[in-house]
Amino acid sequence: MRQWLNDGLKIASRYARIVEDKDTSLTTTASTADYTLPTGVIALKWVEVNGKPVDIINFEENEVSEIDSVSVSSGTPKWAVLWGTTLTLKPAPDTSSQTITVYSYKIHADLVAGDDSSTTIIKAPVDHHHRFVNYLAFRMTLKEGI
Repeated sequence: MRQWLNDGLKIASRYARIVEDKDTSLTTTASTADYTLPTGVIALKWVEVNGKPVDIINFEENEVSEIDSVSVSSGTPKWAVLWGTTLTLKPAPDTSSQTITVYSYKIHADLVAGDDSSTTIIKAPVDHHHRFVNYLAFRMTLKEGI
């Protein structure tokens, strides 16, 4: 049953974006534009560099706009692009050790049996918990052939 619940949580987190997260583990390195995002990030909600918001643009906007041809190679980042698990800041920061705050949507981590740690708690809004109970009942019905 736990595997079915984990499957349902992953499906819901990917398509309904039910798991939001704030991460401050990244810091800038001067003249470095690319940063590897924390595990499980599937979409960006908001990005700040040193407390200042940057505009999130998609990969296509980056390719067809003048943003890609910015003549300044480093400075204060104004844009952020997500490609796979990489966050690219444009222009590249000109200062090191600034905090990059990433507000994102993530894939739900697998629930495991055990203590009351973060891996035993559903991180979806409480309003949606009944949907996971319904999903489990549906999966159990399929298995039992009722």
